[in-house]
Amino acid sequence: MKKIATLMLVILVILATFSSCSDALLSFTSSDELAEKSMSSLLDALEEGNQKKVQRMFAKTAVRKAENFEKQVEDLFDFFKGDIQRWEISGGVVDGASFDFGWRVREIEGSCTVTTENGNYTILFRECVSDNLRWGNVGIHSLRVYHTEDEELYFPSIEEDGFVGKDWSLLQLPGIFTPQAPEVIIENEEDAMLKQVVDSINIWHKNGIKNAFAADVAEETEDFEEQLTALFDYYDGKYHSFERREYSEKEHLLHGNVVILETRAVYEVKTDKQDYLFIFYSTPKYNADPKMRGIQSLRVIREEDEAAYFPDWSVMDETQGIFVPKE
Repeated sequence: MKKIATLMLVILVILATFSSCSDALLSFTSSDELAEKSMSSLLDALEEGNQKKVQRMFAKTAVRKAENFEKQVEDLFDFFKGDIQRWEISGGVVDGASFDFGWRVREIEGSCTVTTENGNYTILFRECVSDNLRWGNVGIHSLRVYHTEDEELYFPSIEEDGFVGKDWSLLQLPGIFTPQAPEVIIENEEDAMLKQVVDSINIWHKNGIKNAFAADVAEETEDFEEQLTALFDYYDGKYHSFERREYSEKEHLLHGNVVILETRAVYEVKTDKQDYLFIFYSTPKYNADPKMRGIQSLRVIREEDEAAYFPDWSVMDETQGIFVPKE
């Protein structure tokens, strides 16, 4: 028994020494170098079509916490297309370290821009590069991949205490995010609105919906935050398909040079659990006041309840902001 205990003690000492050496080496490696190495491995795996390699790059703790991680990996490979022509770490990598009674953790987060034959992608990442007590915590924790042109939707700017910056809090969600929005062919302003709203609902991103509304509506509607919460509570299921049922637009010339474009649209949106109607009244053009551009009224109802909650367009004038039926 003494020999076994001694052997185990020796093993623990060796492992602790190895961990300390590894941490020491990492401490001298710049965050940019670590990010370059990680993104290089990830992009190699994407080009090879090697899903297992991507899975192994993630921390075990993140895999356990992510919702349906294997499906997230499949979605990533479905979304990221084309041969890679060039890539670079875009902007400084944030490096964070914490020390607590011998517990040392180092994390990095940053962004990478990738050009393929099919267009430009942005990859946001958060990775734990060292944790001397929890080995299963080391690896990528959060990955966010989207078309660079859609940055304001999937990586929006936020203002806090007068400072405008990006919403890095989105990387707190473990796992992989890729857009799961409807494949909308953008023919008009309402198509773009639908895409932004449904995308945002799918990722529980309230600011994405708020940004689609006219600023005056979002700011002056007293219970707008409660309306947003009610929308997220009401909508159920994962997006499946959409169909534009109705669209109309009308441009008005008011006094002087004031031009307003009013649009109205109805979309049938299906999830794996429910069929909905998304009904929009918007003013995408209002040249006298930019704060009036955007959605004025959005009504989301189950398709089966159309007669009760959408008898005609007059109901859209009754509610500013968001309407969903009260359960």
